[in-house]
Amino acid sequence: MENFASGFLSYRLRMLRKSGVRLIVIDEISMMPADQLSIICQALDDLDSKRGYDEEDQDAQLKLLLVGDFLQLPPVEEAFAFESPAWDRFTSLKLTTIRRQGDTRFIEALQAIRRGEGRLAVPILQPCFAEVLDLEFKGTTILAKNDAVDRVNFLRHMKLPGPPYIYNTTRSGVQEKDWL
Repeated sequence: MENFASGFLSYRLRMLRKSGVRLIVIDEISMMPADQLSIICQALDDLDSKRGYDEEDQDAQLKLLLVGDFLQLPPVEEAFAFESPAWDRFTSLKLTTIRRQGDTRFIEALQAIRRGEGRLAVPILQPCFAEVLDLEFKGTTILAKNDAVDRVNFLRHMKLPGPPYIYNTTRSGVQEKDWL
């Protein structure tokens, strides 16, 4: 809200448009609170109204593409993005083909969990559960808490051969051409 009120958000959007950006992708939209989406849309509307777009200028506008899964991570104690008055301006598409998994029983279990019917997934997933954490297991390990994930990642990191490499980065704020 402060960035909008101070004009910083409008300035950044103007600079993006000036540099040739025409599409802003917001990933994990399920985590964005409704009021933030409203503010971004208002800033884009203000930018467009100052420029005075007509039908032929549509290609010069900044557009938003929202990507996410509302059955994954919700916003923290806020209203969902789809509760924003600005939500109606977007067209929703639902992807229905699962591409990352081929095991139909596993897909069935995941879909049951997504529907809130976790008890139906238990018989399918139960054989995958381990009573004791196996740090030698080579596959993906799912843990319930971030601190447990951090500990396991640290322990596995320590087992990697060779010295650690440290990469220092800087943020330029401008998208590099080879990233496209």
